[in-house]
Amino acid sequence: MSRDRLIAGPQDAMTVSPSQIGHLPPRWARGSGRSRTGGSGAPLRRLAALAVAGGVIVAVWSFLAHLSPPSLFPSLPMVLRALRGTFLTGEVLSATLSTVRTVAIGSLFALFTGLLFGFLLRWRESTFLAIVHFFQTIPPVIWSLFAVIWFGVTLVAALFVIQVVCFPIIAMNTWEGLKNLDPEYLQVARTVNAKRGMVLRHVVVPSLTPYLLGGVRIMVGFAWKISVLAELITGLEGVGLSLYRAWQNVETPELLAWTLWLVCLMWATEYGLIRPLDRALMRWRRA
Repeated sequence: MSRDRLIAGPQDAMTVSPSQIGHLPPRWARGSGRSRTGGSGAPLRRLAALAVAGGVIVAVWSFLAHLSPPSLFPSLPMVLRALRGTFLTGEVLSATLSTVRTVAIGSLFALFTGLLFGFLLRWRESTFLAIVHFFQTIPPVIWSLFAVIWFGVTLVAALFVIQVVCFPIIAMNTWEGLKNLDPEYLQVARTVNAKRGMVLRHVVVPSLTPYLLGGVRIMVGFAWKISVLAELITGLEGVGLSLYRAWQNVETPELLAWTLWLVCLMWATEYGLIRPLDRALMRWRRA
């Protein structure tokens, strides 16, 4: 029996065994078959685009630095020297490790809470949607202020802010994925009396994966920014506190150096973690 016949309808599904549920072709597998990479020349085009973007940034930076005094807008070499100095003192390593720890733990908590609320939204939309919207409407800076009052200058305060700001992203994406489950696959699963674990593994999880990947990408980006904000407000050790010290001492080169380092960390997360994870899950979904 061909895969197309497996989803033809209930009348054909009667001959499907539960063991065959794992071979149902998801909707994302039925496409034109074109590669996501865009051909052998795609990496070169991406490198060329990055080179052009980098050149534009350097040119604009140099132009602004030429028009402004160093105390307002230092040149790129001055910023790089300041960044090198923070590396030599070891401040970059300790601050980065603290922020990475905060981002990682906070993101995991937000992921689990978001998944839970996503399923609750599917179960009782009218009740839990109002709760999610409540958390969405409060700005992160307000949550940071409350976190200091409730938890003091602690890691818990920063984790709390990441949690309450980021979990609605995962919750809404999970809910959207559950709403878009293909009813044909669910009908086949019901027809062959597939167990819940099998349905979850072979129908629900593959359908949710694209939505979760999109949510995780947005959530991690927010988590970096919120972690820095929480560290800045709470005084917790990390990149945010280093940024605050540079600002307080009017050390513009150091301030821009830490900003540049934060951008590098976020790029490293995107290209070193999120995109490889996306490619790995794409291969798994197509297998």
